[in-house]
Amino acid sequence: MPSRQSHSPTLITDAQTNAYHHLRQGTDQVSTGLQSAHEDMTRQVIPRRPPVNLTSETIRQLRSAISRFSTGDQDIIYRTVSTLFSWALESVNGRYSAATCLTVATTHTTVHWSVAETFLSLFCTFLVLFIMFKLGSITRNFGFAPGTVIVIGLCDEIFVLDSETFSSWENTHAYLLRAFQGRLGVSYIEKRDYALGDSEHLFIEQHKWSVIVKAGSRLHMSVVVHGNGARCPYCGAVSVSGNDLNIDDRFLCSRCGRLYGALQGASVEDDDYPFNRPR
Repeated sequence: MPSRQSHSPTLITDAQTNAYHHLRQGTDQVSTGLQSAHEDMTRQVIPRRPPVNLTSETIRQLRSAISRFSTGDQDIIYRTVSTLFSWALESVNGRYSAATCLTVATTHTTVHWSVAETFLSLFCTFLVLFIMFKLGSITRNFGFAPGTVIVIGLCDEIFVLDSETFSSWENTHAYLLRAFQGRLGVSYIEKRDYALGDSEHLFIEQHKWSVIVKAGSRLHMSVVVHGNGARCPYCGAVSVSGNDLNIDDRFLCSRCGRLYGALQGASVEDDDYPFNRPR
């Protein structure tokens, strides 16, 4: 009996010790697992913050780019900035659950960087597309090759004539016939009911073409409307400025306010320009 009593406490102590070691080992494993899970969650939730100077430089460059636009375009851009920022804020807030937001708050990290990242990517994409749209709306070239003549068509089309084309009136007319195929106003070209002139001549007569038209000239096309007396071709109002007209007379219509020219048919020879040819 005494021997059993002496061994019994030793057996109980060993069992408790083994149980304690197993419990301690399990607790350490659970703690390690929770810590790893917390680190993974924090790593996923908390984005790496970009350097503050990099973000400030990006904003400064964007503001500099926006300042190059006109006032109207800047208004469009800044209204888009407001819309995109609101959308980015709502989009980023929707990603985080309540537990995620709690983790973010306890680690002293906000969603501002995620909002900034989303907003900047959206805004840069918009700005590139807006610039492409503005460039695509430019219909005229910034400059033309030397040694050419520019003809502005009836609907403000731009035609660039090389030296061989503008060397004579007939070559120019043949070119315009081809260029106006399928365009508005082709019937006036086919009937030769049009005129070409510059800032000093309402129309350039055929026999004076090679003298007046030189490389670098800028010519404007106009439609010839036949009739008796000077009458506005836009609204039909009769001019009361007088009956003595010459080829350089220009009138400002008192009714519609548009500028037009008037030619006196008797002052133009049939061989010079086909204004008063038989029909």
